[in-house]
Amino acid sequence: MTTKTVDEWTAEQCGFCIMTGLDDKEYFYRPNTTEPPYDFEWTIKDPRCREIVREHFKIDTREYYAGGWQSIAEDIHPPIGKTIAEAEIACIQVIYEASQ
Repeated sequence: MTTKTVDEWTAEQCGFCIMTGLDDKEYFYRPNTTEPPYDFEWTIKDPRCREIVREHFKIDTREYYAGGWQSIAEDIHPPIGKTIAEAEIACIQVIYEASQ
């Protein structure tokens, strides 16, 4: 059994069409539009993808009282991030690991 990467898993959870590249290691999201970009690599490090995942899992990111940022989804409270992106990625990673 092959375990999906966090990028593959989040794309699947969000219901997006993933197109595999020629080397079977590149994944692209093809939006329903004729406007550029026609496709882009799906990764939670990309702000566009992370926004979709954030909305899907209802992730809330707030400034942490002791400095930094924390993203919370339901009862999941991952480590504090130095940036918003770092906090969101940590939260997505925790959700992904809990699903495995």
